[in-house]
Amino acid sequence: MQALTLRTMESYLQRLDERFASDDLTHWWDGVDAAIDEYISMHRTVPGFRTLHFGDVVDLHLLDDQRDNNGVIAEQLARVLTERFGLAGVPDLRFHLEVAVEAADALIKLAFRRRSDGDERVLVEAKALIREYLHRQVDAPTGPVHQG
Repeated sequence: MQALTLRTMESYLQRLDERFASDDLTHWWDGVDAAIDEYISMHRTVPGFRTLHFGDVVDLHLLDDQRDNNGVIAEQLARVLTERFGLAGVPDLRFHLEVAVEAADALIKLAFRRRSDGDERVLVEAKALIREYLHRQVDAPTGPVHQG
């Protein structure tokens, strides 16, 4: 199961690298949007992915002993966004991406529970929610807003 999950992760990251290599991505959000689109595409096209995801059904730590699977995804996303869009100066970027990945993962799973091809209404809401959250964290003029 771990080997299959790792292959799935490698496939996802390869898809992201290909998307990030294109000139179509001009803003950091385009990169996040591409990451969400690839995740949705894998749900639709990769046999067994909707059941397996990144191994979370079997073991939340299949990809790494220390971090859960979505944490690994968030770290990789932080890496590619930083390399492509220079987001190294964003405080707590990895944390905010981890929150966004968890939220997107849950909503995308909901969309595919509602409809076998993904409930488009839920998918649109998922993107809007993630975009608004990350916009406040990444583009805020004085840095992320922490409330508590």
